[in-house]
Amino acid sequence: MSTIAPDTTKLVEIGIVKWFDKSDQDLDYRILTLEDERRWKLHHQEIKCSESELKRGRFIRFEIQDNKIKNLNLLREVGIMDWYQKDKGFGCALLQRDDLLTFFEKQTKGKAEVFVHINQISCSNEDLKEGVAVVFDIKKNFSRDNQLRDNATHLTLLTQETNPEIIEACALSQDVKLWYPVFKLYLNSFNADQLKVYFCLQKLNTLTKSSTGIRGCTLSQQSFADEIPDNILIASQELINYISLQKLINLVINAENNNSDILWNELINRLQNLPETDLHWKTIPEDIVSNERIWSLLPNQNRIKILVSKLSNSSNPEKLISEIGGILNNSSQTDHSELLCLIPENLKKYPTIFELLSDSEKVKLLFLSLDPLISSLSEQQQKTIVNDIRHKISSKFIKFLSFLKDAKKTILLDIPPVEISEELDQELFDDGNITSKNRVDSISNNLYNPLPTFQDELEITNDKIPIIETVEQRLDGSDAAQIRAFVALRKISCLCHFTTIENLKGICSQGGLLSNTKLQERNQHYKQIDSGRWDGQHNHICCSINGYNSMYHYHARQNHRTDCWVLLAIKPDYLWKQNTLFCQMNAASRRGAYIKTRFEGLESMFVPEVRDIGGRLWTRGNLPDCRPTCLQAEVLVYESISLADILLIWVNEDPGNVQKVIDAGWTGEIKIWKGVFKS
Repeated sequence: MSTIAPDTTKLVEIGIVKWFDKSDQDLDYRILTLEDERRWKLHHQEIKCSESELKRGRFIRFEIQDNKIKNLNLLREVGIMDWYQKDKGFGCALLQRDDLLTFFEKQTKGKAEVFVHINQISCSNEDLKEGVAVVFDIKKNFSRDNQLRDNATHLTLLTQETNPEIIEACALSQDVKLWYPVFKLYLNSFNADQLKVYFCLQKLNTLTKSSTGIRGCTLSQQSFADEIPDNILIASQELINYISLQKLINLVINAENNNSDILWNELINRLQNLPETDLHWKTIPEDIVSNERIWSLLPNQNRIKILVSKLSNSSNPEKLISEIGGILNNSSQTDHSELLCLIPENLKKYPTIFELLSDSEKVKLLFLSLDPLISSLSEQQQKTIVNDIRHKISSKFIKFLSFLKDAKKTILLDIPPVEISEELDQELFDDGNITSKNRVDSISNNLYNPLPTFQDELEITNDKIPIIETVEQRLDGSDAAQIRAFVALRKISCLCHFTTIENLKGICSQGGLLSNTKLQERNQHYKQIDSGRWDGQHNHICCSINGYNSMYHYHARQNHRTDCWVLLAIKPDYLWKQNTLFCQMNAASRRGAYIKTRFEGLESMFVPEVRDIGGRLWTRGNLPDCRPTCLQAEVLVYESISLADILLIWVNEDPGNVQKVIDAGWTGEIKIWKGVFKS
């Protein structure tokens, strides 16, 4: 018999009930016989559990004082799940105390085994994963093979425990598997904030900077610090040093006057060394980055996005445009072209911005402005148009054509008047080149003045040539901030979409990807990879996160011949835009029944386990944080994806693939991904 916590006045003991009944001589007393044959007479008021529970095999704890039993109760202990089979409804937990081994029938890893059956579980069996801490009573029974077995009864998760003694004992343990589940419960027992801070720091020191395994996931100093209640964090600079940048940003967002200077100073200190490409910049609200102490640290791309977004409601747009021009003027040559992609085409026409464009950028802008004019000329062949107006436009613009690719020049051949066509035939493919910036400026300024009048005369409308909006122009969803934070936490860098080189030509020429519905509306030819679209989302584009669905691609390449498969890497910003859909498995499963919206949908793609409709169980295993649990998980982007939002294109190592992508019209980055599309 093992003795627990002895002192001079009482002993706390553990025993197993052999027989229990009322006393025949005195109805206020009960007779208790233990398996070790000790026999006790005790008053019923000393029994702290239901007497109906005191049956043979039940483990109990009690005090012995003056040779009398006091405070008898069921033994309730903490264990760690060793395994559990959901399909069979049973498993095994290992008792964490190692001083009771003589009471138990079996041992594993030096710990007593306790059998767990679904009929004695008071929590969801979905939670009973290896390493999860549980609490239970114990009863010794005979199993089917007539062997004694120690069974857990009234089992629940340690996180749901209400017994203050168990909570305190676990909270004071050095074992993270025991103290972490009850940490917040025990924290509430302190009245003073300083005691709470001291307790939190104690637990932080038991962890490492990297991570500690617990209940199937990891717990590092930083991830634990992020879970500490906000009111305790802001009471200690030392605790704030441990938290993640995203948690710090959230604290600043929600900060009131108390200790806000500490938070702001810490935020500024961390942002000073933050790379410009870090996704955390996107999670900081505009009202915070607009603070003069942070604005100077903000990457140029983010500053331009904010300034552009303010233009429509600004009472002084000239000041904002001047500030945008200043950012462009001071940017490096590498950043310059990237920053220009963030500026709307109509804004580039302002002198402050236009004068900062390179010769080729000015030509590109002018040509884009003439596209609707040329389209309208082609559509109105029967209309009488003054020839000198045609000449005025075409003759001034022909000088610029040497900058343009042949594929772009061909649109001008459709201008109907014979005299202009003849002029184009002579000069369209001229080898001449304009290098003088002054000449470009002179011609472009003269050309720009008559354009608005000319557009009015031809009755041009904005829908002549549809423009595919960029992700920056789309409206955020209602939970965009939550999704941004999730994307930053998991380091999600891109969406992915695979297609054929033949389709890529259309994507480049039309300015991006379009949904099946949009392609049909425009009567555009395309090769549909997913001919069934059993998900029913014909106005959405299928994508994956940080990888591609190799299982589906295997079937796709059996049904589609192509000279080259390509994988597009797309900005992850579409994840937090309106009308984006999510599915934790193949979206076509049961005709789209598992498709979800908003943050709940995205989060469901990263749960520990996903069982698809075929019965296959997908688990996270060693998956990177940025990859969904199921290989076939999908993100469905609404209507279109702009060419400007494609970050790069991957192809495999087969000879000639890079050139094929260039020939298709792609001018951005191309990378070799060895082995892609070959499994």
